[in-house]
This record gives sequence, C-alpha cells and structure tokens, in this order.
Amino acid sequence: MNNTTQQAIKANSIDQAMRKGDWSQWVIDHKGLVVSAVVGLALAILLAGVFYQKNKEARIETAESLSSFRATYLDINSMEINEAEPQASLNKKLAPNVVTDFQELAKKHSGIEGVAALGLELSDLLLEEQRGEESFQVIKTLLEQKPSKSSLTYFMLTIRHAVLLENLDRLPEATVALESLLNFPLKIMQDKLYFDLARLYLLQGNSEKARANFQYVLDKTESKGDFKKLAKIELQKLKN
Repeated sequence: MNNTTQQAIKANSIDQAMRKGDWSQWVIDHKGLVVSAVVGLALAILLAGVFYQKNKEARIETAESLSSFRATYLDINSMEINEAEPQASLNKKLAPNVVTDFQELAKKHSGIEGVAALGLELSDLLLEEQRGEESFQVIKTLLEQKPSKSSLTYFMLTIRHAVLLENLDRLPEATVALESLLNFPLKIMQDKLYFDLARLYLLQGNSEKARANFQYVLDKTESKGDFKKLAKIELQKLKN
C-alpha cells in the first residue's frame, strides 16, 4: 500500500470519527499516531521555549556589554586625565586601547545596531581628540560587518566613512563612498550628498562632474536651505 493510500485511509477514519463523535475509540485505535503527534507538539513547544530563552539571554548579554563599554570608556568620569594640559580635570581623554577594545566588542556582537550607534559616538569623540586615523578604523570595522545597503545604519556609516576618508586626503575613495549612496532607496540628505560629491570632484580637478552635481542640487533636490545657496555660488565661480 503506497503512502498516498495510507494517508487517504487515515483522513477518512478521522472524518468518520468526527461525524460519529466517537473520538475516544478513534484515539484507542490509532494511539501510535496520537502519541507521535503529542510528542511532536511537545517537542516543538520545548524547542520554541529554548530558542526564545536563548534569544532573550543573548539580547541581555549584548545590552550589558554595550553598557559596560560605555561606562568603561565613554563616561566622562572614566576617561583619563590629561595632566599636560591646564584644567586637567576638564580635559579627560579616551583610553589608548579604546579602539582595539571596541573592535573586539563589534566582532562579538556583529550586526547589532546598538553597536553601530556606539561606534558612531566613539568616532565623534576620537575626532574631537584629533585621532582621525583611529576614528576611521572604528567606522571601517562597522562597515566590514556588511550592514544591509538599504538600512539607515549603512547610510550613516558610509557618510561618516566619506568624511573621514576626505580628512585623510583619500579623495578618490571618499568619492566612491558617496557614489555608493546615489541609489539608496530612501531619498534623504540628497542636497548634502550631491553637494559633497560636487565638492570632491572639484578638489580632484574634475570641473565637469562638479558642475553637474552642483546643478543637480539646484534643480533636483527638495532642500531650500544652505546647500542650494552654496551650490549657486560654486556654479557662479565655475563660470568665471
């Protein structure tokens, strides 16, 4: 008897039991099937509970790790005092090993958006201390984890990446970084994106592409703010 025939017989017997209301007899006659179904259901519930518990524990561990890192390195009370400067207590510095420890944290909790937010904050603080190369390494570490290219996390990290590359005088790479955002699904910060692209092209001597992007800011972006005014000024300069 093939599987299809067996399934049809089982279905028919269940249907008959339902019509007669005689479930107890059907259960007795098919106790093997019932036991298997009950065991399967219990196992599914157990596995779902274990999966939920593990996820919950992982979320708690991640939150505790991020909180601990912040308290250890970013809290003003935990920073090192710079004795060489006046008012040393007001000029506390990030620890020398803050970047390597952040990279270990990011590796352990890869893909967690809270890590990216922490990294952006750390990057800003490093820039304030003129530690541009280390700031760059923080953002590079987060981008190497390949966040979704349709996520706001990717957008913000790439914008910061371009800024840091420009600060390091790596203009072609900064240009490539911004160009990668031209097809971003959410049309946000378009005036800044195209203005910065135009400016980078101009710094590299490409007046034609610079002009096209300044013109795009004027004609295509919705902003009515400073970027349109600045683009108009730059276009006027290019005509002279």
